[in-house]
Amino acid sequence: MSEADWVVPELSPSGEPNVMLLRTGGGGTLQLGVQLRAPSVDSVSEARLEVMSRGGWRTLTSSTTQGYPPYTAVFNVGLSLDEAVAAASALNGVAGQVRVVYEAGRTTENGAEVVVEGDVKDAAGRPEIDVEWIDNALAQGILTVREEHWGPSGEAVLARAASAAKDKAAFMIRSLSPGEPTFVRSTVRLSEPTRVHESLPGDLGPWFRKTKGRVLWAGSTATRSSVAVRVRLGFEGKDAPIAFIQLRGEGETALRGPVFPPVTLAPTAGATVEAVTHYSTGQPPYATRLAVAAQELVLQPEDVGLTQVELDANARKAAGAKTLTATVRYLRGGETVEDWIVTFRYGNWTESWFVVTAGSPSEWEYEWKETPEVGEAVVHPPARTTKATIRLDS
Repeated sequence: MSEADWVVPELSPSGEPNVMLLRTGGGGTLQLGVQLRAPSVDSVSEARLEVMSRGGWRTLTSSTTQGYPPYTAVFNVGLSLDEAVAAASALNGVAGQVRVVYEAGRTTENGAEVVVEGDVKDAAGRPEIDVEWIDNALAQGILTVREEHWGPSGEAVLARAASAAKDKAAFMIRSLSPGEPTFVRSTVRLSEPTRVHESLPGDLGPWFRKTKGRVLWAGSTATRSSVAVRVRLGFEGKDAPIAFIQLRGEGETALRGPVFPPVTLAPTAGATVEAVTHYSTGQPPYATRLAVAAQELVLQPEDVGLTQVELDANARKAAGAKTLTATVRYLRGGETVEDWIVTFRYGNWTESWFVVTAGSPSEWEYEWKETPEVGEAVVHPPARTTKATIRLDS
């Protein structure tokens, strides 16, 4: 992959670039997701969306990224008429109209290797041999030198490597004893890491050389209700058993773990978005259709087929319990689907976790055993509830 191919479009689950231009009479809205697939890049400070103007490239907006490869960034920006014309040209395969620039950092190696060698039979063992003698021997052809350097600051490393190689050669010659071979080879290799910051651009035009991008006109049948909305999770997703959430409206995109950065999507003409949640546990996907009533669609656990169980045993701690072990079971049709054992001893006696319930009615069974500071352990018999917030009160 060449450098020109490092910035690529985020693809929808169907394999299409996640890019759409919504045109209006006075301009439009451009929404797209991009990724950086540059080898050795280990950090990104920002991604910028730029448009070509009379004065050169001009920034439309900037975005943070996921923070880890492939550094997905999402843009949703309003455009003037000239900017919308440039974006439409890009989505028709014209280069030099719109681009994304990643400000990236990587660690690279600066290094050098120097080899000083030759036959020094007339100087072997002489104590006065020093770097000046080595320089003269190099000038006279008694010794030869081979040099190599690499990296953006390799020349600076080369100077140090050359000095060290000459010092080493002088020491080797002084140390020769009578009868020893008089051919010496002094090799010094130095390397050091350095941080490199660079701007990595990606032109949108070449993405659409074979297949044109989606350009829709506001007011058309396809876009009558399709103003782009922002879609995000309304809860912390890193501990949820979700692989990704497929979203379908006028286009397709996805919320992807583990951090689930927000995405933009135009809803259907009926102002809905279909969400299909795929779980990291291997359970079947859960699909639901959600109504869009604002410029942001916030997904709650129940929208993605999850129930958040909260277990609170602080009342038992306040009552004098030293330790407590609780068993919680998820029931469906009276049968246990999954169970968990939670032990409390120190700190705050609360715990929570997500369970894949896929919209089904939930019933929970719980029991616990507590040990007081003084006396025998007490076992509390099983109890059932339809509420996922379980408080162990008595």
